[in-house]
Amino acid sequence: MKKIKYKKKGAILPFATTVVLLLLVVAVMIAALFFYVINWGKTINPTFTVSEAAKPYFIADAFEYLKLKDRQFLEHALETIATGSMGASNSEPVIKDIHGFLDKYKLDFYSVAITKNDGVLARIDSVPYKCGDSQQGICMSPLSQPIGGGGAIPLGCGNGRKEISDTGDVCGFGEICCADNKNSNGQWLDSGGNAVASCGTARNRIGVCDLSRNGECSTGRVAIPQESGQCSAGLLCCAPLSARALQSIGQVRGAEIPVLYKGGILGFIEVNTA
Repeated sequence: MKKIKYKKKGAILPFATTVVLLLLVVAVMIAALFFYVINWGKTINPTFTVSEAAKPYFIADAFEYLKLKDRQFLEHALETIATGSMGASNSEPVIKDIHGFLDKYKLDFYSVAITKNDGVLARIDSVPYKCGDSQQGICMSPLSQPIGGGGAIPLGCGNGRKEISDTGDVCGFGEICCADNKNSNGQWLDSGGNAVASCGTARNRIGVCDLSRNGECSTGRVAIPQESGQCSAGLLCCAPLSARALQSIGQVRGAEIPVLYKGGILGFIEVNTA
């Protein structure tokens, strides 16, 4: 009589069980990481540290999952590129929500731009105290030049700026609304409308010589490197606070993500932080 041989599976079960458990652990870790990336902008863990260089990439990645009102952020970006502006794409109401999302990261500076063919269609940044009809101005205390006897010569907004109407009374007591002042050729103008020389380096001549306050440029500006002899004593080379200006002094990091539609790149979302 032929004996029936039974396969012994007992030795295989522990190994199979271990493999299954490992796969479950890996699946849970992946799910947790995915959940964390989606919700990172909503609830930030104060003990989680991200390097300065990595911050714009983390924010750009979070934008891919961020929902603002009725649409995802990427949908707002896509329609802004397609229509040419956030107003035309009915996306202006979410600008406040984007500021709220970015303010949670406690950054010194941020700028998010939606671009197409190297042109900026929309920009949302952390430049403070904006005023004016189109928020093109900055609220600031008037500059003055001290003179002998304890007096001072009022200089208003300073070089490269002009006072504009503070629509809506945004600025505080004693402050004025100042906007960049340039002619049609892009030259800086003083308070009297006269052209003044720009300053900076050969590659970044984007500043204007202006008075400093406690060794710093006035509100909404940042001091940038200048070539020897450009600004006289007591003046700094001051440029509007922007990603480009901060980049010139090595204080900004950037990331760029493409906005895709039907396999093609329509434009980009540029994230800069400092």
